[in-house]
Amino acid sequence: FVRHPITWLASLHNHRMRKKSAYATNGHWFGDKFPLEKIGHNNWHKFVKNVCANPNWIQEYFNMYVGTYGDKILIGQAESVEKDLLRILDEVNEPHDVSQILGKGKEMHRAKIMGTMERTKALSQYEIDSLYDSQKITFEKYGYTKDFS
Repeated sequence: FVRHPITWLASLHNHRMRKKSAYATNGHWFGDKFPLEKIGHNNWHKFVKNVCANPNWIQEYFNMYVGTYGDKILIGQAESVEKDLLRILDEVNEPHDVSQILGKGKEMHRAKIMGTMERTKALSQYEIDSLYDSQKITFEKYGYTKDFS
């Protein structure tokens, strides 16, 4: 399952700012060990600007998780996890009990969603448009629009 590219980006930044590591550059980013994170910045808006300056950066990140499988896996959206999980289970003819899935997708978990949402709300329309334009391959591949509300 993938998340909306903008929400995912905000979540990544939120996570990096909450978790400090002695192994990370600036205490938060792993640019020395993880080349994609060389553009990491502790300021949310500067991070967004850096991502926009690197077309398809989000897709490169996603590819580490889903790209190696090519078309051998079925991918759903986290925002519609119940519906997509049921679709996937049906497509692969996997037995399942719908009653054990419906209503479970919105259960709270350990994620610190408030920091992620603060970041998405702080984006200007210009930043949203720039993210969409520079990362369009990811939006289109997984069926997302600019709207992440």
